[in-house]
Amino acid sequence: MTEHDRRTPGVSLSTAKSKVICTAMSEPFKVYSAKKFPGMCESTELSKKFAEQGIRIPVRHSAEKNADGAKDTGQGDDDDDD
Repeated sequence: MTEHDRRTPGVSLSTAKSKVICTAMSEPFKVYSAKKFPGMCESTELSKKFAEQGIRIPVRHSAEKNADGAKDTGQGDDDDDD
């Protein structure tokens, strides 16, 4: 029994080879720890328009400070007194 078999019983590694058919490159990006995550960005105008038309997608509005000085994520209750 190999060392790998002892660590993960029932799992074997494949030695098959495959061709790379496509690659993608991007600009560098920042990775945050859970404690340092600054929050989600505001949704795009396209996303907001879809939501206005009834498409059920999560939409985030700008994160502005409210009167208490707390950060308003735009996700609070939208209680309209109609």
